[in-house]
Amino acid sequence: STLGLEPAIPMFAWSRQVAPEAVYVGGQVELIPFCNDSFDLITAAGSLNYADLPRAFAEIARVLRPAGSFFLYDFSTGRSLKDSDRLDRWFDTFLARFPAAKDSWKEITQATLLQESNPLRLLSFRPFTTDLMYDLDSYMDYLMTETNVAQAISEGHTEAAIRSWCRHTLVEIFGMKSLPVQFRGYIAHLIR
Repeated sequence: STLGLEPAIPMFAWSRQVAPEAVYVGGQVELIPFCNDSFDLITAAGSLNYADLPRAFAEIARVLRPAGSFFLYDFSTGRSLKDSDRLDRWFDTFLARFPAAKDSWKEITQATLLQESNPLRLLSFRPFTTDLMYDLDSYMDYLMTETNVAQAISEGHTEAAIRSWCRHTLVEIFGMKSLPVQFRGYIAHLIR
């Protein structure tokens, strides 16, 4: 069977849409609520960047069966265009205007996974780049999911004001067309 571990209980509302066959339990990766050697396969996507990595890796190693695999995958924020730096420059301004909370996110690199404190052994690390087509409205919808937007709203900005600023400043880049926005990421395979 497929199990999901979710620290934010309100996210359970989406579980039936995301993976209707899975069972979700509340918990954190630093203290996984399962017995030793419980899983053949563990995956994590874009979540360990917010975790205490030494504790998370120790717990994953504890619940992973000896012949099991851990796949970690993530991608960066879509902030680049294939043939122009205009969106990168805009995104720097966006982050300066609406900064993320300090220490809310930590980059995970191949070097991070190779640290001696990691009880898991890295078998492969494969970077990738993929382009997704966005028009102005769909890119703005994507931006509203960024953690710095949530931070700005918690500090008193309204979503409407953020959207208005984004629309006003992004129209020069997107206009009425769709553009290929680049996402860079990696897939890592680790074992005990």
